[in-house]
Amino acid sequence: MRGHIFKLRQENDQLKKDIAACEKTKTELTRTASEAKQRSALAGRNVNKRIPVFKVTTSTGRVRRWWWLDISASELELYIK
Repeated sequence: MRGHIFKLRQENDQLKKDIAACEKTKTELTRTASEAKQRSALAGRNVNKRIPVFKVTTSTGRVRRWWWLDISASELELYIK
């Protein structure tokens, strides 16, 4: 019985971590969408077909890889909501 409770607590902790990670990702996507909308408004046209979602950096801080979404900012906002 004690082992079962311990296992459930571990699963609960892992679920809390997963939820926090999802919320962080949602926040990042929302910010990315709003930044892309601002860029397109400044440019006067819809130039945000490829939205950078996040980047992978090396230990020295150099960007190694970008991950992109190939949708517009307004579509991304609808997807998040």
